[in-house]
Amino acid sequence: MKYLSFIILPMLLFCSNPKTMGKQAEILQGTQIGIESIKDNGDGTLDIAVYIYTTVPVAGFQADLLPKEYFVLEGVYGGLGEDLGFMMKGGKSTFLGFSIKGDVIPQSKSRYLSDNILCILQAKKKQDFSLPLEVGLDPIIAGKKGVKLNSLTEPFVWGK
Repeated sequence: MKYLSFIILPMLLFCSNPKTMGKQAEILQGTQIGIESIKDNGDGTLDIAVYIYTTVPVAGFQADLLPKEYFVLEGVYGGLGEDLGFMMKGGKSTFLGFSIKGDVIPQSKSRYLSDNILCILQAKKKQDFSLPLEVGLDPIIAGKKGVKLNSLTEPFVWGK
């Protein structure tokens, strides 16, 4: 029996689900939006994964990528926004998304940020900067019938 514990314990430690190590949303009620990750493509472009964790339906979103002087948005794709047929656009430092058909982003099923990717921002660096850098969003989130929803956002420290 004691040999069995020597086999099971290492299996539990090394075969655990990596999502249990992922970052989770911090709110219990409402909407939280922010940056989950930033991937430098090595050619001056970045893929910035934006997450949304929500306990209420979201009909639309708009946000500025901060600091504005370091980035210019070239496109928006993927994530829940694309999966749900949202029209998404991005330019300068602002991106937005909404459904022409009136669909909504439903209540989140998982608190893991990586399970709640709203969209990927394609961005270019406007100028050189040093890391670490605090990158954030200035969001406006809309519920059904265009009602503005309160939302929490926290900066992402890139390169820490």
